[in-house]
Amino acid sequence: MKIAIDRELRSTQVDPELRIKPVSLLELFQEAAENHTTQVGLKTQDLLEQGFGWMMYKMAVRVEAWPRLGDPLRLRTWSTGIKGYRALREFDIHLGDRPAVVASSLWFAVDLQAGRIQRIPEDMGSVYAVEPPSTAYFDLKAWKPEPFPGGGCKTDIGVRPSDFDPYGHVNNAVYLDYLDAALNRQGRSLYRAAEIRILFRQGITPGTEQVDVETTGSTEAALFRIGSGDTVFAEGRLVWPSP
Repeated sequence: MKIAIDRELRSTQVDPELRIKPVSLLELFQEAAENHTTQVGLKTQDLLEQGFGWMMYKMAVRVEAWPRLGDPLRLRTWSTGIKGYRALREFDIHLGDRPAVVASSLWFAVDLQAGRIQRIPEDMGSVYAVEPPSTAYFDLKAWKPEPFPGGGCKTDIGVRPSDFDPYGHVNNAVYLDYLDAALNRQGRSLYRAAEIRILFRQGITPGTEQVDVETTGSTEAALFRIGSGDTVFAEGRLVWPSP
């Protein structure tokens, strides 16, 4: 079962150049996943009250064009596999007839009371009506971030109370906000990225006042990690478009 959302961006979702903010892009994906869950009869509030949650573990995004304010866009999402502890989900955004953004994601089911991943109920695959992946599919099950070499450019970013979600962790979308802010201070731009891959290793919990965003790489690709002290919260890879 695929669901589609037709909408235009709001002014609060774009930057001064009227492009969608990276954090807003992931928020749109989260909104679509939540709408899908609601449409199949699994309300997020009910799941939370039952102590069941979804945790995004990996995501890969390929950008052909960053949507802009006023662009009529169609956002689609669908499940491509639910088995054991893992669920796979795809997204795409079309601007008219033109594909602008495609993304793949891997999620774990979480027992919120115990604070650990749990097996997904067997009937959930049929509820979501699993569809085949698209031609732009990323094999996230096989992908692992490259070892971070160290010695990169490091930027401190403050953690705000508004960054936290109902699960008590910094929302996954905010990690891109931290990365975007760090790259800007380092004289680079996330908007140049043709591909973003990120693995979320550990949730940022209350009490963390700031994170370190470290980047290293060339003009073709860069590695990044977000952490605090010896703890790595997330890491990944950016690919810049060819000249």
